[in-house]
Amino acid sequence: MFLPSMVGGLKNTVDKKQSTGAAAESKTTELRKDVDQMDNSLSFLKKEAQELRSNENNFKLEIKSLESNILYQEVYNRRENLRLLNLHKTSDERSADTKEVVYRFLERELKMEDVRRIEFQRIHRIGKKSSRYTRPVIARFLRFQDRELVFNAAREMRDSLEVKVLADLPKEVRERRKNQWPKLRQARAEGKRAFFSWQEPDKLYIDGILVAE
Repeated sequence: MFLPSMVGGLKNTVDKKQSTGAAAESKTTELRKDVDQMDNSLSFLKKEAQELRSNENNFKLEIKSLESNILYQEVYNRRENLRLLNLHKTSDERSADTKEVVYRFLERELKMEDVRRIEFQRIHRIGKKSSRYTRPVIARFLRFQDRELVFNAAREMRDSLEVKVLADLPKEVRERRKNQWPKLRQARAEGKRAFFSWQEPDKLYIDGILVAE
């Protein structure tokens, strides 16, 4: 009696252990599946994150390109303009009076002839009135050829002029150029050909190579 009972007990014990082992193996298999699913989910999320970052970078580039196009369009819209600095004001600020000051500057300082034939769309001073400084003048020419004639005459005499005659560029372009001026001056001092692009005036080229900002 004792031996069969003991054998039966051992068999029950073995069966329980086998059952427990099978359950553990089943649980392990389920855990492996869960881990695999988590790995797949993480891989998917990483891929999604990479695509989002790529799309974000593309959007940023597109936005920057659009902003540049808008900026260059503004530059184009101002191409008939010149900005005159240190052009001393007279007794009043009426447009006609400022126009006369510009004509006198062209005649007396730039030594240009027949300047009264030059027509302007508008001439006005910009900025707040102040007794401490002379406000800049924006002269918008009717004809681009006249604008170029004046600009080139002023450029040839710039070392002897108190008045500065500049292209009328947007503030953002002027700031970008300001940051590039040391490179331009150094390049010219070294005998290199350095210039700002006409179509993209914030871009500096030295010996035909675009300089990084």
